[in-house]
Amino acid sequence: MTGNPDKGSTIGAMFGAAAAETFMGLPSAGTHTLPKGTGAAILGVPSATPYPSVGAYCALAPQAIRNAMAGYAANLEHPDFDHGEPMLGFTGFSAVDCGDLDCDPDDPTTARAKIRAATRGILNAGAVPLILGGDDSVPIPVLAAYTGRAPIEAAGANIPLAADAMAWRCNLVTVTDGKMADYSAGHISTEEARELMAAIQEALGSQDRTFHAGISYRHLLVWTQGPEGIKTQPPHDIADQPVEAHLPSGEAQ
Repeated sequence: MTGNPDKGSTIGAMFGAAAAETFMGLPSAGTHTLPKGTGAAILGVPSATPYPSVGAYCALAPQAIRNAMAGYAANLEHPDFDHGEPMLGFTGFSAVDCGDLDCDPDDPTTARAKIRAATRGILNAGAVPLILGGDDSVPIPVLAAYTGRAPIEAAGANIPLAADAMAWRCNLVTVTDGKMADYSAGHISTEEARELMAAIQEALGSQDRTFHAGISYRHLLVWTQGPEGIKTQPPHDIADQPVEAHLPSGEAQ
């Protein structure tokens, strides 16, 4: 190879990309004003609860990630050979960039509240939040926006949740003489559990309520337009106690 390469040359420039202020040149949007049909929303979170000894040492990370990806903004429909589809241009999918949250590292309580609210806004719109951090304290308030473990488990099981759907953990247990004898139904096998969950779905399921079989005693109930404010009690917290006082309570109990 001969000659002196242009030090200003980049892969992005070679493919015709210009400067991009958002992640890969995506449209901008607010976390509570996402366009209808948005599939994913990028959100930069500089910090949540920084270590006092070092401060918000990753606060510039979201913008650094955007800068690193700017060169590919002209290539959204080029194929990603790992997945066999365009990077972000596949049919029926849209994404936006919601910018960075204004998180004061000296006020972590407010920062965490902002992160939860922004993430919840994205989830309420039916989109997937994609977080650009930020230090390792950022995921905690992000996950808190999912209002419990069930939505996270649903995502892990590839169970889609519509914007108006709610998810509850639905564990199989053993109750003897009215008391919680075993929170895991004797660590029931997955095969046996699937038969029981199929019977429960047949007896109690509906167009709006679906019981999803999982592994061993751990399963899920997804309720479209389900009631809010239902109070439940983890079975493992009431071992050997009467279950009647701990049954779900609230609206539509």
